[in-house]
Amino acid sequence: MEGNMKTNKSNNNCCVPQCCSTYKTPNVSLHRFPVYNKQLSDKWAIILKIGKKVSPYMKVCSLHFENSDYFFNKEYKSLKPKLKKNVVPSKNLLPRTTDLIINEEANKIRKTGLEARNQRKVEMKAAKESISPMEIMQDLLNSETLNAAENLLYFKEHPCNDLTVFKTTEDKSVQVNTFDDFKIWRIDTFIDINNKCNVLTSIVNIKHFKVLIKKKVI
Repeated sequence: MEGNMKTNKSNNNCCVPQCCSTYKTPNVSLHRFPVYNKQLSDKWAIILKIGKKVSPYMKVCSLHFENSDYFFNKEYKSLKPKLKKNVVPSKNLLPRTTDLIINEEANKIRKTGLEARNQRKVEMKAAKESISPMEIMQDLLNSETLNAAENLLYFKEHPCNDLTVFKTTEDKSVQVNTFDDFKIWRIDTFIDINNKCNVLTSIVNIKHFKVLIKKKVI
């Protein structure tokens, strides 16, 4: 009884993994494994990934064959389609392991390429949003910055190298030490933050100040 139930189930269902076709599925026919030809039967089992010993009752549905695999076109409902000799299933197959590996590698390559393109976009956007020399020069056109630049230019042309130092004494026995002559100094040597730059030069941004220094405007 149990053997008959298994036989009936094999006769009524497609044995291909993940295929749900049965003898009740519309416009679908079932075909026995070619057990009369062991080499061909083994080929079917490998292609369909059956994974178990093939029995004479196992069947494969027509969804796994091409129209050209039949003697009669499947559109003729009054005739049962008959497979040609030596045909093998070729449609709706499970992916091969090598296919999965290739697809995984292709996905990795696509992901890497996408990340590289996104990184280039970020870099290009950052470069566009950064302050360009033209923008800096345009900013220098405002009167406040120009006045500050003129003042700094004056300091450059008139360095503080000759200062008059007065010597004083409070008592004959005590004398105040004299100061050494001041050395030449430049304002850019100790401007390192925006606040100092703003207070000493009236230039708001230290970037602008450094550009002026580099271009020898100051």
